[in-house]
Amino acid sequence: MTVFVFPAPIAELSLADTTVGKGATLNIAVTGGSVLSWSPPSIVHCLTCNETSVTVMETTLLTVEIIGLNGCTATDSVLITVDPDLCQPAIPNVMTPNGDQTNDLLAPALWDEPYHLQVWSRWGDLVYDNKGNGTGWDGRINGSEAPSDVYAWMFMASICGEVQVIRGDVTVVR
Repeated sequence: MTVFVFPAPIAELSLADTTVGKGATLNIAVTGGSVLSWSPPSIVHCLTCNETSVTVMETTLLTVEIIGLNGCTATDSVLITVDPDLCQPAIPNVMTPNGDQTNDLLAPALWDEPYHLQVWSRWGDLVYDNKGNGTGWDGRINGSEAPSDVYAWMFMASICGEVQVIRGDVTVVR
């Protein structure tokens, strides 16, 4: 009698443990065999694919089970931690619009999604209104330099999968 021993498959995910903002979509792949199941299935976009994407709203342990050519199974997991601070836009509270390319604009830092930004003078006059991905407020009112002062702003965007409104103020220093 001859006994054949086949090596067990090894499931390997392309993503290591990671931290993202709420609502992030990540591409992920598994090698080592054919996918039997992803868990939890509610966040996986293709349940039978070796390459898929996942959208996370809360910290999740993502697990995949594969089957190798010999019929044996293997699993691998990755912890996807959701940090709500990662999806909050950083908006400055001081700007110096003097053309030196440093703090010349009021705009969210590292923000690539569409947004709506409005800026008002201390007397309630709307001095800037941008609906979309503009460059931000350049410290001008009707083409002229805005005086040194405090201006109120409102930022609205889809943040972590929810439309949110953030308000604040910026000091223009000339």
